[in-house]
Amino acid sequence: MPLAVTSFGPFHVNWISWAPTVGDGILKTVEFTVASFAGAVLAGLLLALMRESPVAPLRWLARIYTEIFKNLPLLTEIFLVYFGLASLGLRLSVFEAGCVSLIVFYAAYLSEIFRGGLQGIAAGQREAAHALGLTEREVLTRVVVPQAVRLVLPATTTMLVDMLKSTSLLITISAAELMTAGQLIASTTFQAMEV
Repeated sequence: MPLAVTSFGPFHVNWISWAPTVGDGILKTVEFTVASFAGAVLAGLLLALMRESPVAPLRWLARIYTEIFKNLPLLTEIFLVYFGLASLGLRLSVFEAGCVSLIVFYAAYLSEIFRGGLQGIAAGQREAAHALGLTEREVLTRVVVPQAVRLVLPATTTMLVDMLKSTSLLITISAAELMTAGQLIASTTFQAMEV
């Protein structure tokens, strides 16, 4: 039996004929993940800085955003972005809607991770930086953020893996990612177990 054929009992799938479909699905999954993660990191960092701001309305806005989108299921957010915005006249492509949904959802979680990292830096570090005459921006960029990155890296990596897995939910809006490719192969070959 050739290596390109996967056997499972009496069933088999010829993977060479399906390689382009699987390859396209993997590529789309990676595209969704990379674009969404970059956006979620930026939005999450902005929200974390807003939560740490001395300006009360910024703190409230960031907190409200975080609480709403952290507690709303991702599938609901996908439907609201893709179908809800279209009903309001803002029609997004599947890729745009998928990325926006993932960004909105994961930015809320990442903001909490980043805020925890910023709060994990000892107050003495900030005081020492101010005593050296650094501005607030320099304290943040040269002292606090470099130390906070070390603290938030494990949890941020976990969110990246979770986002990669969550791209499978985009099948509900016909995103051509890996889950869609698998469904196409299974519906054509009637061999869902192998797929």
